[in-house]
Amino acid sequence: MLLYYVLNSEEKTPLNHIGYIDESLKSDDKPINKIYTGLSIQRRIFDMAFSIHEQRLVGVILALLFLASGCVWAINYELSKKQTFVLRAPLSLKQEAQKLTGSVSISYDQLAFFIIAVLPRLYSVDENGYPFLPLIQGLIDPSIISHAEAGFNQLGSELKSNHMTQTLTVTAINDVIADEKLGRAAAYVKGNVCVTLNQARVLFYPYRAQVLLAVNPVGLLNPYPFYILKCEEKIGAKAIEWDLQHDNKRFLDL
Repeated sequence: MLLYYVLNSEEKTPLNHIGYIDESLKSDDKPINKIYTGLSIQRRIFDMAFSIHEQRLVGVILALLFLASGCVWAINYELSKKQTFVLRAPLSLKQEAQKLTGSVSISYDQLAFFIIAVLPRLYSVDENGYPFLPLIQGLIDPSIISHAEAGFNQLGSELKSNHMTQTLTVTAINDVIADEKLGRAAAYVKGNVCVTLNQARVLFYPYRAQVLLAVNPVGLLNPYPFYILKCEEKIGAKAIEWDLQHDNKRFLDL
């Protein structure tokens, strides 16, 4: 509006280079006023043209950014549909050595689970023998298994004639003592032995045992971290008396 007013007024006032009225350029010389006015118009046209190119450049940059963002989201969507595979590298020789020779902490839960899972298999008997002895090989000292087999060989005929079965139920595991330096643990086991005769008569006997265990590296033969070294047992009235006389500390030092 200011430029239109200056160009059409009778007393034209010259403009400076940014389009404002410059009082120092006031003159009655009309050609000078026209020159300054023309330069101001050309500069404004140049500024407008530069702004248009600048806006186009900004538009192109924004379009490229949106395109790159769309590519990232598309790649992320394609990758999310694929299954994830985890490849675990095998242990080094140093890690394998530490696994075998490193000290293993003795947990009561692990010890109790091992005794409940293994010890009843040693006393499981029917008229055909010890059906679970092959399963506990490698978990118990071979001399204990040999002793159980010898007892069956002596009473094999009576077991068959009377159709006898025998099972052990563990009811408590008390007085657990562990020595992590030696890698051993001792426990006092309470339970009941159930004997059936001719599938009709049932007899129950109190059972007590002192069990000595050694910490054992887990392997294919023994999937448990323990191994039974020794088992002293008492059944019947002697088992009840043993509750006041057993000494797990002495048993651990053996």
